[in-house]
Amino acid sequence: EVQDEGVVSEVPLGFKNVSSFLTLGVKYQKTFENGGEFATTISRSSKDSLHTYSGIRFEDLKETSYYLRSHYSQTFGEHNVKVGYNFRSIKADFKFDTQFGLCNNFDSWCVYTRFFAGERKRTFNQSELYLKDVFTIGSNVQLDLGLQLSKDHTLDQTFLEPRVGVYWNVTHNTQVYARAGKHHQVPPRREMLLFTPPVNSTSNVDRAKDQRNEKAQHAFVGFKYDISEKWYVQTEAYYKDIFTSSNLNTGLARQIDGEAYGLDFLLAKKDLGEGLYGWLAVSYGKTNRTDKETGEKVNYRYDTPLSATLALNYNFGGGWNFGTKLRVQSGDTYTPVDSIELRPRLDPDVPNSIANRYNYTFGEPNSLRSPTYSRLDVRLEKQSEYSFGSVTYYVDIVNALGRENESGRNFPARLITGDEVNGFQVHPETDTNIPFFAAFGVNIAF
Repeated sequence: EVQDEGVVSEVPLGFKNVSSFLTLGVKYQKTFENGGEFATTISRSSKDSLHTYSGIRFEDLKETSYYLRSHYSQTFGEHNVKVGYNFRSIKADFKFDTQFGLCNNFDSWCVYTRFFAGERKRTFNQSELYLKDVFTIGSNVQLDLGLQLSKDHTLDQTFLEPRVGVYWNVTHNTQVYARAGKHHQVPPRREMLLFTPPVNSTSNVDRAKDQRNEKAQHAFVGFKYDISEKWYVQTEAYYKDIFTSSNLNTGLARQIDGEAYGLDFLLAKKDLGEGLYGWLAVSYGKTNRTDKETGEKVNYRYDTPLSATLALNYNFGGGWNFGTKLRVQSGDTYTPVDSIELRPRLDPDVPNSIANRYNYTFGEPNSLRSPTYSRLDVRLEKQSEYSFGSVTYYVDIVNALGRENESGRNFPARLITGDEVNGFQVHPETDTNIPFFAAFGVNIAF
């Protein structure tokens, strides 16, 4: 499968990320005379992401997604029952000329493939069938009971996940509640595509089908207090018990336990028509992972201790609404490089190959953080009423300040500079998150 390791410059060349997307959808909703309500939404979304570097290396991922979401709800006495079905199909086409790193939370290094070109195609299908019953006990207690049956058709995995919530209205403006349930999460698609056989390959080895969904149990307890008709505060503590696996059937397999816990605080002003409304949310959280075989415990790669979000909206009346949202949070963790030593290659005369290799000495896994993440989004919308229904026109500006938020940091050998006398240094290769972009949309309801 490896075609050619290639010749890579030691001097950083230009990095470029280009993304585009288009989403179209239609929603049908009907209320029946008996009080029942039916709604269904069908949508299609396309997304293209192109990452280029070193002049000739690239990753080009094109995804086309189809969604169906339907539900029917009906009230029977004190019970409000909802039954629903969701289906998602994502067709991915991944072309590349690059190298891949197989990483986990425990090793300070990643196993990198050689540079090679190829194409992978795969369709990812998931479906969900769920039932929910909301009813009251006495005059001040509400009970939510739910059950979801999910199917990952790609990995042939089925999940039966019960969920429950209890809400106690202590007074007319004070509520205490608790929720718990089971959940799952699909593996990253880029990883799944890497393990997929090449296009037109005759190989029967499909390691993508060996991967598994992450499973978790969630528990929440919370408190809500209405300060006035307009303002309320809410705080919530949570704990999540997680089991996942990585790189199964590759020689780098890991069975991993994890946990996440934290506290969220919310101060909000309700939308009561014209004027200013919005909310401020502040969160503290901690996440870690434990290797089930060795017992080693480390910070999670995406551990984010602190985050804050301020959202402000102004309703001008006449269908005009303007909103902004500012999010600030701790940067992602990464593992530092303490030192680099030169290791001569056994056969430096092999053509089309790098003449030397380097030995990295890494620091503690996930012990440092990238700079603080911040992003400002802006939205302007206008809702107009017509004889057939309503139309909402909107303009979204994402990352309005154009901040280059770091989303990943690697230390590839091609970015090493220096010599044996003065020492070697490796310049980090950083990926950035969502860039500045503007989008226009139309939502038609009839």
